[in-house]
Amino acid sequence: MTEIKAFVKKEKRLSVKDRWYIFVIIMLFLLLLLSSYLVYSNALYKTNIDDIGQKVLGDTVYLEIDSCGSFSQALSFYGSVLPNISIRQEGYFKVKDEQPSFVARAKLFVYNNNEDAVSVDGTLTSEWIKGDDGYYYYQYTLNENLTSKFLHAVIMPNDGIELHSSEQYDLIVSIETLPYESDFVGIWGFSFLDESISGIATYDDFKLDKI
Repeated sequence: MTEIKAFVKKEKRLSVKDRWYIFVIIMLFLLLLLSSYLVYSNALYKTNIDDIGQKVLGDTVYLEIDSCGSFSQALSFYGSVLPNISIRQEGYFKVKDEQPSFVARAKLFVYNNNEDAVSVDGTLTSEWIKGDDGYYYYQYTLNENLTSKFLHAVIMPNDGIELHSSEQYDLIVSIETLPYESDFVGIWGFSFLDESISGIATYDDFKLDKI
């Protein structure tokens, strides 16, 4: 009678080196998933902000203007912003194509808790002069398709408004325009054009700041 011997199959155990490799692969896979999630989440956040047009204090302002109208951009900020401190705030305007000659003025303001508009001082380019009414007036007529910087910085007021650090406010950057043929002196109150320069404002004549 033939004797049959049974052999018990031994379970092969992973070596320390193999287990380390598997651990590294799993960790790399988890890191890849995490980074993909963060990129996706950030893309969604940016898309939502851009879609609704939200801007905050410090974001560059671009205003597309024509020969007659009011053009504005709101910049949100918290009341913790210190007064009488210059805050970098760049702003540009672009004149639409084929516009008749027109004049322009700009204003910066914040609404206080009573919904009253309080003027904000700004550092504008040299082509703008400040009037007694809180507006900044462009000294030359415009009518061509150009893009120019007009704003460097803003300074929050110390009087006329009480800002609370936990509350959010809006700084309004606005440019108003009127046709040159209109009674802009009578409407806006005084003659602000530089009479020493005739013709239409151009880059070469007035050295406007180009983007």
